[in-house]
Amino acid sequence: MNKTGSSCIRQAPSTRSFPVHFCSVVKRARRSGLVRPEQPLLCRRKRFHKGLRLVLRVEVLPKEVIQRIASGEVIDTPVAAVRELVENSLDAEATRIEIEVNFDVCDITVRDNGHGMRPHDLENCILQNATSKLRSLEELETGQVRTLGFRGQGLWAISQLCESLQIRTASEGSPCGYMIDYNARNGTTDPVQPVAMSSGTIVQVRGLFQGQQFAMRLAAMPRKTQLRQQLLSFVQATALCHPSVSWRVREGGRNVLVLFGDHHFLDEESEEESAKRALIRMFSQITDILPEECGAFLDRHACCVLAYPDRGHHRVRADAVTVAVNGRAVQNAELQSAVLSHMRRSVPSGRFPIVFVHLRCPGEDVDWNIRPMKTEMRLKNLDQWLQRIRESIDRCFSIPLSELSSADSLAGIYARNAMEAENSAFDGLPHISMHPSLLKLEVVAQIANTYILATNPELGDLWIVEQHTAHERVLYEKFSAQSNRLTSDTVELPVPIIVRAPFAETDVDGIRDSLGIHMTVFGPMEWKVERIPRMFLENGILDLESRNVKRVAEQSFQYLLQTLKSASDLEDQIAFLACKAAVKNGTPLSLERMQWIVNAWLETRAPRTCPHGRPTFRQLNAKELEIFFQRRYTPRGSVDDPRGSVPSRHAPC
Repeated sequence: MNKTGSSCIRQAPSTRSFPVHFCSVVKRARRSGLVRPEQPLLCRRKRFHKGLRLVLRVEVLPKEVIQRIASGEVIDTPVAAVRELVENSLDAEATRIEIEVNFDVCDITVRDNGHGMRPHDLENCILQNATSKLRSLEELETGQVRTLGFRGQGLWAISQLCESLQIRTASEGSPCGYMIDYNARNGTTDPVQPVAMSSGTIVQVRGLFQGQQFAMRLAAMPRKTQLRQQLLSFVQATALCHPSVSWRVREGGRNVLVLFGDHHFLDEESEEESAKRALIRMFSQITDILPEECGAFLDRHACCVLAYPDRGHHRVRADAVTVAVNGRAVQNAELQSAVLSHMRRSVPSGRFPIVFVHLRCPGEDVDWNIRPMKTEMRLKNLDQWLQRIRESIDRCFSIPLSELSSADSLAGIYARNAMEAENSAFDGLPHISMHPSLLKLEVVAQIANTYILATNPELGDLWIVEQHTAHERVLYEKFSAQSNRLTSDTVELPVPIIVRAPFAETDVDGIRDSLGIHMTVFGPMEWKVERIPRMFLENGILDLESRNVKRVAEQSFQYLLQTLKSASDLEDQIAFLACKAAVKNGTPLSLERMQWIVNAWLETRAPRTCPHGRPTFRQLNAKELEIFFQRRYTPRGSVDDPRGSVPSRHAPC
C-alpha cells in the first residue's frame, strides 16, 4: 500500500490502454497477414514496451514495381532520355544528329544518319536488357565493350515512362525503312510497318513523365530554363568528344544550338592533324573563341584543347573545365582537380581556365558499373592517366611555328554565320592548318627598357616580349624543378641578418622546413637569419655585395620573409621568389642577355603567361600588318579563301 492507500502492484496493460489508432493498425496488420496472430506487437510508447511486437514479412516486389524503379534510375529527367538516344546514335556511327525537344509536354525527337536497324532488331530494341553491343559476361569483365551503351536499358526505360514511343529506321542499302509504335498506356506494340525514309534512325518520344503516376516526379522536375541549360551542356560536352559529328538542337521550332562537325581530310595533312583541326574548330564554335587563340594536342591516349589565358580567356567559375573518358563526359573529382592544379599558375588568381581533356583508356582500365547514368567511373592506374593529363596540357601551351592570322579567323566566322543564316545542311568551315614545330625568334632591339622586340626570320612575324614576365616564367619552372635544393643546399651567411617581424615559432619552423631559411631568436620581435638557400645568392634574390647590408636586411629580406610567410603553399612561395629574382622592367639589357631570355622562355612548359597569369608576349604577323596598312586584302573567293580562286588584290600605291 502507498501513502494514498492504493495498491502498488501494477496492472498488466489491456488493449483499452492502447491508443485507438494503434489498435486499428494492429487489427489491420493481423487481418492482412503481415503479423502472426500469436506474435505480440510492441507499441512505440515506452510504457507499453511489454506489449505486442510488430514483425514484417519479406516479400518479392511485383514486376511492375521493379520495372518502375529500374526505369526511374536510368531516366530521371528529359535530358537523361536525350542522352540515351544520342549515345545510340553515336554508337551507330552517325555524323549528323538533330535533337528537337518541347519541355512543356516533354516531347523528344532525335534524328541521325547512322547505320539504322533491321526489322527484327526493331522489334527487340525496346525490350529490357536487349542490346547489340554486349554478348557475354567475359566481354564485360575483360573490358571488350567499345560502345557508349551496353546495358540495353535506355529505350526500354524510356518506353516505361512515356505515353508513346515511335521508332523509324532504315539501314544502308535497304529499299525502304521500317517503323514501330509502342503504346505505354496499354503496353501494346504495333506490328512493324514499312516507311519511306533515307538511311538513319528517328526516335520520337511523346509525353515523357506525363500522367498521374508521375505527378510527384514531375513536380520535382527542374524548371524549363534549367533543363535547357542541362541539355546544351550535355550536347556541347559530347560534341567535343566527337568533333566530327554535326549537331542541331531545336526547341519550339527554332534553333537553339548549331555545331558543324568536320570529318573531311585534306590531301596534305595526316589523320592526326585533321583530328586536331576538327577539335579546335568545334571548341571554337562552343566557346566563341577564335581558333588561333586555342591550343590543342592529340595522341593515341589523350587529347586536350584549351583557350590561351594570355588572351584573356578565363572565367570566374570552373564550369568551363570538361573531362571526358572514352567518348563520354564524366564527373570525376580527381581528374578535374589534376587539370585545375596543373593550370593554376597559368591563369590569374581567382580565375579558372577554359579547357577540355579527353582520355582514351583501354576498356579493362575503366569501370562504368557505378551508376546507371554512367556519368561516374573509376580508373585503373590513375596516377599514369593523371600524368598524361599534365603532359597534354603542357603540349597545348607550346607556341607553334605559325599562328593563324585574324583574317583567317574572320573568314571562318563569316562562313559559319552565313551557313547558320542559310540553315544549310552542316557544311564545313574553311580548313585550318596547324604547324606543331617550335618557334625560333631573333632579338633585334629593346623598347623602353621593358619590352624585347624579336622577329621570326622565316615568316616575318613581329613579337613583343615583356622581359620581366618572360624571365619570371623561366625562373619559376627552374625553381620548381629544383625545389629540393631549397632545404638541402644552404649556405651560412658571413654576417647574420637581423629581421624585425612578429613571427611565431611555428612560422619560423615552417619557413625552415619549406625554404631552408634558418632563423633563431635574437630579441623581442627580432630574429637572426644565419643560413639561407644557395639559390638565393645564385639568382640574385639576396644581394650580399651591397654596401649597406643593414638596409638590405631591414627592407629587402624582411619584406621577403613576410611575403613568404603569407603564401598559402610552396607553389606560391616559389612564384614569389621567381618574381623577386626576375629582371625588372626598366633595366637595360644587352642583345645577348635578351636572346638568352627569349630562348629560355620558348623552352618553358607554359610560355604564354607568367606564374601569376599575366601575358608574356604579343604577336603581330605579316597578314595583320598588311591589313592594317591597307596594303593587301582578301575578298571572298580569293586564293586564301578555299571557296574560290580569285587572285588577291593589292593596294594601288
